[in-house]
Amino acid sequence: MEGNGLFFLEDIYTRMQEAELVTSKAEFSQRFLGKGASYLTSMRSRQRNVPEDVFAFLTDRLEAGMAESAQWSADYEEKLRVEMARQHCHAELLDAVRKLQGTDELPAFDTDAPIPARSWFARAFSILAKVRQMSSPH
Repeated sequence: MEGNGLFFLEDIYTRMQEAELVTSKAEFSQRFLGKGASYLTSMRSRQRNVPEDVFAFLTDRLEAGMAESAQWSADYEEKLRVEMARQHCHAELLDAVRKLQGTDELPAFDTDAPIPARSWFARAFSILAKVRQMSSPH
């Protein structure tokens, strides 16, 4: 690393603080440099060179952070996909209920009442079966 690397570390700290990944130099020093809380401040006041092991630790922590973010994103994407499917199912069932009632108004049952997932799906399939039965030729 050219120079003592301190300016580079301070730039990294500033960027991480702006991104709200750290809140203080103490947190940055401990979590991302593997040192004591006053490490970055102390290095600045003493104009010391930053050892390579500090950069190696920082690299490891940043790589770990990227991996954690990628996993979180994948998990969140899956949850979002499931919720979107649920929303689509609700919309289809609501449409079916409205057709069954012959109106565009909300169904007569209490939609705010908590219904356990299994009984909700049983109820939904029951409604769909009635709709299919009514729409099929006799």
